Amino acid sequence: MNKPTKLFIWSCSCLSPFLAGGCQQSTTLTATLPAPSLIPAVDLPEQPTINLESLRELEPTASPQPTESASVELDLGSVRASALKNNLNIQVELLSIDTAEASLEEARAISDPALSASFNRSSNNSPAAQDTQGSQNDNTSASIGVTMPLGSGDSLDVRLPWFRSSTNAAFSLSSYNAAQLDVTYRSPLTKGRGTKNFERGIRIARTELDLTVLSTRLSITNTLADAERSYWTWYAAGEGLAVAQERVRLAEDQIARAERRVRAGASAELEVLRAKSGLSSAQEALLNADVNHRNAERALRATMRRPDLPLGQQGGLTPNTLPDPTVRALDRSALVALAHKERAEIAQHQGRLSNLQEQLEGAQDNERVAVDFVAGWGRSSIGSNFEDAFRSINDGREWSVGFNATMPLGNLAAEAQTRSARLARLREIRTGVSILEQIEREVLDAADRYESAGERIKAAREELKVTEAALGGEQRQFEAGSVTSRQVLEAAEALAAAQNRMVSALTDLETARIDLAVACGGLLGRDAIDFGQNN
Repeated sequence: MNKPTKLFIWSCSCLSPFLAGGCQQSTTLTATLPAPSLIPAVDLPEQPTINLESLRELEPTASPQPTESASVELDLGSVRASALKNNLNIQVELLSIDTAEASLEEARAISDPALSASFNRSSNNSPAAQDTQGSQNDNTSASIGVTMPLGSGDSLDVRLPWFRSSTNAAFSLSSYNAAQLDVTYRSPLTKGRGTKNFERGIRIARTELDLTVLSTRLSITNTLADAERSYWTWYAAGEGLAVAQERVRLAEDQIARAERRVRAGASAELEVLRAKSGLSSAQEALLNADVNHRNAERALRATMRRPDLPLGQQGGLTPNTLPDPTVRALDRSALVALAHKERAEIAQHQGRLSNLQEQLEGAQDNERVAVDFVAGWGRSSIGSNFEDAFRSINDGREWSVGFNATMPLGNLAAEAQTRSARLARLREIRTGVSILEQIEREVLDAADRYESAGERIKAAREELKVTEAALGGEQRQFEAGSVTSRQVLEAAEALAAAQNRMVSALTDLETARIDLAVACGGLLGRDAIDFGQNN
């Protein structure tokens, strides 16, 4: 039994689940617990359970090169896994996640205390105009301090300066040490006040990390979808090659029948020529189908990037996942609602809108007059040496309270920044409306293609029955001498066209499933990939 006939019989056996089959849960590549379908009434492709942290450590491993006669069975799961493991764009996306994580850590460092220290020494020897001024002065100063952000824009600065001076001036100590303890508290009263303003950079960096993770998710989704489409394109090309080979066989059989009738004197030599003309046409179709199959196989190998399946090889691959003709009725409103909930593009829009709102509020805060409250408290002393100066540091006491105000004249830069931030936010809001409309259109278009492919399978199944019966009838009529070789070959060509349409309808249904899953944001599965992000 030839391959297209097997395909037809297999398709007929699937007629019952085609009419009454239920939505099946797909299984993971690692054969763990089944991953539930995300699209109501649609059989989603298999879901891989993959941790992105492990993808960072993946390196191409040397695999034994298959011999020319070796056969490699490919199922949809292995194609997806290979494409995900060996895709360089995903590796770049993972580096982007690392960069975003580093930026978040940098933003969080705003609350870290800062330690500062200084040391200075100066000496001068110059004539003095008065005896009270020394002609020789030797000064040494040092300071150590810590500045602690308090989390709401306030800060506390604690410093411990020390000063040592030597001079030959009259009426002054020849050498003394001065020690001091200064504590300064600063609090913004207008600009930059509050925890919300203080942590704005952290929130923006965290959202940028989420956006990067979403971008990686989109990249993985597109990689898996492209891998599945490549598989079904290759499968369809292989079936088309089998159909073309069968057509050549039928043409050769017709030549043999025509030659038998010519030898028996029942037909003219013209019938053999007609049959040979049909064989030439079938061989041309076979050559085109072979080139198409080679190109599709090469594209599949490029998608998987497996070391044991180099691009230079051809053949030796066998499909192990067959098309599923099961079609279910779709609830379009439920699919659109699911897409609005699951699509990464919507989450990206919300993240960008959140950051733009943060930037707008920051720009508005920058328009305010900066008024700060400053309070200081200190202790100081003078001693003959370092120890005496710090031992008697409570001898001198001081405190201070004040306000500082700063306002740029005109404030044009801050006002321009606010206008720019407001316009960017408005543009993103309008972009969000466009995104929702585009997603709805993609879902509805994919649903139409899905249902159309199901109807085409029904029509192709009926056409296949008719053309097979017609070919058998034409062959019998030829043996009886009622028709010519041309009519038999035309019937064979019609059968090949019907078989190709059947293959096209089956694979188009599979790609429509992929398109529908991508449109609804469900190709990965809700828990299928652990992004390892808990921030």
